[in-house]
Amino acid sequence: MTDEKQKELDRELDTALAKYAAVEPRVGLEERVLASLRAGQAQVPERVWWRWSVAGALAAIIVVALALASRSSRPHAPVIANHHPAPAASVEPSGTRASSSGSAIPRTPVRPPRKAEMAANPRLDQFPSPRALSEQEKLLVRYVREFPEEAVLIAQAQAESEKEIEQLIGNQSAGTNHQQ
Repeated sequence: MTDEKQKELDRELDTALAKYAAVEPRVGLEERVLASLRAGQAQVPERVWWRWSVAGALAAIIVVALALASRSSRPHAPVIANHHPAPAASVEPSGTRASSSGSAIPRTPVRPPRKAEMAANPRLDQFPSPRALSEQEKLLVRYVREFPEEAVLIAQAQAESEKEIEQLIGNQSAGTNHQQ
């Protein structure tokens, strides 16, 4: 092909392409596309259930975290009582007991308390049990009898200092709770 034929072919192509570029879309095309999208959305049901399950799981996590945080911030009370287990009514020699279904359930045998333990911690009929006064308690009774006015003043001062200590401890624990 010669140069002139090539140039002529290029011009014809350019004029044809210019006609296609200047063409407007068909009337109502935008409305048809939007209607098609709306119809597609109506056919697919929204799956909102997963959002609610995620929200429920997050709420449960928050509740558990708050419960654990409040549990750990409370001071634990010391164990005061020293209880001995009561002797078992009957302990099978094999160390097992039969359940209602007839199968044997392994069980550790309960031993009755030793005589030395019973003598150290006797079971008393009255609680709190009356005990003899210690040396310090006897000295305190004697001091109160001999100097009643001073004893009252000392008791009041001690009660006030205990209240101040409780207030300081309360303020410190309130301050640490706000920082967390």
